Amino acid sequence: MRVLLAALVLVPAAAGSVERGTVVVNRGAVGVTLGMTRAAVVAKLGPPLYQNANGYMQYSRNNLFDVYLNTVTKKVRLIGISGRRFCIASPGVCMFTNGGVAKLKARYGSALKVVTEQDGTKSYELRGSLGGRPVFTNFTPAPGGKIIQIFIGYR
Repeated sequence: MRVLLAALVLVPAAAGSVERGTVVVNRGAVGVTLGMTRAAVVAKLGPPLYQNANGYMQYSRNNLFDVYLNTVTKKVRLIGISGRRFCIASPGVCMFTNGGVAKLKARYGSALKVVTEQDGTKSYELRGSLGGRPVFTNFTPAPGGKIIQIFIGYR
């Protein structure tokens, strides 16, 4: 039994997989925040499932949990999230749930702005600041008022 336990302790950590968690508007998700160093992200989540030289780090096998780093500073500049088991801390709505956009509107009122994306689609955006820097959280809606994708980043 002790040998098995010792062997388990010596196994290197597997690549991190993030399939659920809490999203904090204009800050981050699953304990990863804008401005966090790459080393801090890896300490928190483990090594990414996939990464490239452009600062992209993939952390989900079945959903979307991507971290984008500034290639010079190696700090988090953008987080992309999508999946049924990701929930927004306030107003307490999970993605892919009917009425999620209505809850955002009730919570944030006129601060939640409609944005027209480059492809002509509409999304909702909440702007704020973090550490004195302007940030945004962008919510992509779907029929039924569902939130199907979230991006949190620096403006």
